[in-house]
Amino acid sequence: MANPILNLGNNEWATKSESLLGYSKSGSNFKPVPFTHSRASIGTTIDRNGVLQTEAGNIPRIDFKDNIKGSLLLEPQSTNLQLYSEDFSNSVWTKSRITITNNDTISPNGELTAAKVTGDGTGTTYVYDGHTLTNGVTYTISIFVKKIINISSFAINVFGGVGTAYFNLVDKTVNSITGDFTSAKIEDYGNGWLRCSGILTLSSSTGMKNVGYGLFNYNGDQYYIWGAQVKQGGYPTSYIQTEGSTVTRLKDECKNGGNADLFNDSEGVVFLDLQGLADVDATNRYITLSDGTATNSIMIQYRNSGDLRLYNGGTGSANLILSIAADLTERKKIAIQYGTTANNYKAYINGASQTISGSFSATSMSGLDRFRFDYVVDNLEFFGKVHQAMVFNEALSDSELQTLTTL
Repeated sequence: MANPILNLGNNEWATKSESLLGYSKSGSNFKPVPFTHSRASIGTTIDRNGVLQTEAGNIPRIDFKDNIKGSLLLEPQSTNLQLYSEDFSNSVWTKSRITITNNDTISPNGELTAAKVTGDGTGTTYVYDGHTLTNGVTYTISIFVKKIINISSFAINVFGGVGTAYFNLVDKTVNSITGDFTSAKIEDYGNGWLRCSGILTLSSSTGMKNVGYGLFNYNGDQYYIWGAQVKQGGYPTSYIQTEGSTVTRLKDECKNGGNADLFNDSEGVVFLDLQGLADVDATNRYITLSDGTATNSIMIQYRNSGDLRLYNGGTGSANLILSIAADLTERKKIAIQYGTTANNYKAYINGASQTISGSFSATSMSGLDRFRFDYVVDNLEFFGKVHQAMVFNEALSDSELQTLTTL
């Protein structure tokens, strides 16, 4: 197989720099291809050792959660509404039939900051805080928890009959959800730590709702908690620490890798290995190779309606290469081959050849000079995990495209 002229990901991840570097290979030599990366705030990620780390603003976040090779983490702006995400002894937290011992064990960030919860043995136990929730708005509530005894029914509860999500900390499974909760998730973060999260869309009146974490009828219960988060949006994102006020992590942006001397206008292949976040903001998201205009572009569109679309030279029906229904949160390997005529175009997803749109007509391109995880203009950024991205300056065989995209 030919060498890619741009390779962002598995060959080399460059971090601790305001410029994220891809690589171009000529023979046995690599040369850097800088991308413009920005995030005007700190952000957290999981390092190679499974420890939660905080990266300074504008430093790319390479996340190793569930991927030993790492992935570029790109997330939208998000705000943790929980005022004290780690200090459960603070007075904002109401303690029901429990005592809190702060700084009792090592937390997911490798520091001695996790709290131990001890029940008094008289019944249901909770630690909870009040939040103003809005009717019709979707929220994601999450917390890190580590069992001391075998706990089969840990709960995230929004009081007043709003809803509850139940988790089995032994089997690491979701037991059930009730009320306004529409889904729940439990993730293993290593060293005994699990992150439990639930998504709900409030169906009752806007107002103060108590959000709590606890157990039902465990005598002598003990467990550790850390990192509570309440945020708008229908998907869990990376943890945001708070210490007395809400904190906003700003969005990640990754743009403008390459230049006019790097890309071939006549033919090539764009390859992506990625998985998106569930999109709740009624906005389509893009990855593009272009000259800064839609007229000269190859576009991958993650549609908020749950479709994956591929375009050439614009977003009209005549430019539509492929449209398929897809779970955009699942990992996908996508390859688009482009050329000077419609017959040159091919599309492969997860090892399978895709049928090109019957109405598609190729648009000749010129001046390709930038690869970006966004539309040709700003504010339609792709959000998710990028395991690898490559651009080839020549056509590949069907067997090469199949091999390249097989999971």
